[in-house]
Amino acid sequence: MPHENIVVVGGKPDWYTGRFIPVDSGLSTNKYENTKNNIRQIVDSPDISDDFVLMNDDFYVLKPIDQVPYYHNGLLADKIAEFVRFTTWSTYTDVLSRTMSVLNNLGIQDPLDYTLHIPMMFNKQKLADILPHPIASIRTLYGNIYKVGGRKMSDVKVHPKNHQYAPKSFDYMNEDSIFLSTADRTFDRVKKNLLGPMFTEPSKYEDLTH
Repeated sequence: MPHENIVVVGGKPDWYTGRFIPVDSGLSTNKYENTKNNIRQIVDSPDISDDFVLMNDDFYVLKPIDQVPYYHNGLLADKIAEFVRFTTWSTYTDVLSRTMSVLNNLGIQDPLDYTLHIPMMFNKQKLADILPHPIASIRTLYGNIYKVGGRKMSDVKVHPKNHQYAPKSFDYMNEDSIFLSTADRTFDRVKKNLLGPMFTEPSKYEDLTH
């Protein structure tokens, strides 16, 4: 994936040797609020370009790409209905519902869902403008407010077996994808079966003596 500058924001593993912006993860016990705290640091940092790609630490790019296009997961209303059927109600479903309410109040009646576990392009000023909104999916707010469009795709998150987090887990051994994402309980398995054999050489950002 082409890049000029990598900055880790939040917590830093011992082996990482690149640029880093620390954020106190104890500011809130709410992971969504912690995400907003991290994004505030991104918006305020002169070390990060005005247009940048946001990735979580469990996202992987499996094939060479020359740009990061936009993707969505279909209608947000369908995503909410799917999760209500699967879990009845949860914190995540509540966040999706709040996101729908914010967008509906802005006059966006049929918003798309951008809560995919893949890299996404953002602009710092546009991102700053949506931060004052209540806790909601920042990706979905951004994608709909700024009408980024994109192609539809299924999510690529690999969940644990018999998981209770999502209706479907990505079948990484049998499904083809440019992107992939793991959970804490699936990383070791995916690393052994796919990521380890695929990425055999350390990057310039890794010090393997740690």
